[in-house]
Amino acid sequence: MPPEVSVFYRYLLASALLFAFCAARGLPLRYRLREHLWLAALGVAMFGVSYVLVYYAEVYVVSGLVAVGYSASPLFGMLGQRMCFGTPMTDHLPKGGPLWARPEAVAQRIRKAADGKAPVVYVPGFWRLILLVIRLLPASIFHRRPL
Repeated sequence: MPPEVSVFYRYLLASALLFAFCAARGLPLRYRLREHLWLAALGVAMFGVSYVLVYYAEVYVVSGLVAVGYSASPLFGMLGQRMCFGTPMTDHLPKGGPLWARPEAVAQRIRKAADGKAPVVYVPGFWRLILLVIRLLPASIFHRRPL
């Protein structure tokens, strides 16, 4: 199936689910035509085109590399927002917690691992457990999941 068709079906299903959710919650969906067109263009530009390009990229590039690049796309969006509009990226977010890592601490761990010739480093450390669980998945399940 061509990537465009696959992406179309994915977004058609997502749209149906969102419409059902809004109807169940009684959320209004009345917008002017111009706003609907703007939202549609935004969705196509931000999500539709990128998904099609990811599907095509996986034909030529190792899927793991594509996944890393695609997962970095929100960062590029934030950087673009910062450059174009001068808005802070994460100032409004609370600092700290189990998923938070100070850049200095991450850099120290990576440097220490590189100096010790460690082939792999997990920073923050909880990634070791997450990747261990993934590695322990049976091959029949693992190969069915796009990672």
